[in-house]
Amino acid sequence: MHHRQCVPLLSRPTPGVLPSERGKQFCRRCEYCQPCLNGVMITPAMGYKIVASRMSPVVAAEFLREAMESVKLCEDCNTCIERCPYELPIPEMPRANYDIYERHVAELGKS
Repeated sequence: MHHRQCVPLLSRPTPGVLPSERGKQFCRRCEYCQPCLNGVMITPAMGYKIVASRMSPVVAAEFLREAMESVKLCEDCNTCIERCPYELPIPEMPRANYDIYERHVAELGKS
């Protein structure tokens, strides 16, 4: 009889995300950072770059518009950083993704 090694949920990679897409700062979507007291939709905003790489920039910008616009609500209270078991630099990551989102929105305006 074979026994499967039990892997803790927090260390499991997100299904469908390739290791090459993860990088060193990878959100595992555990959502311990949630809820944001200011209304930032952290989890979807953290994943924008991956979504945008799989969809066209125009589709990604439309699909995650609400989440990405919520990034502007961040007041750097750092509660999310304290909650994150992976010590990710939240809110830096959604802000970096917001910059990408803004470029994609600009492309929407050109079409």
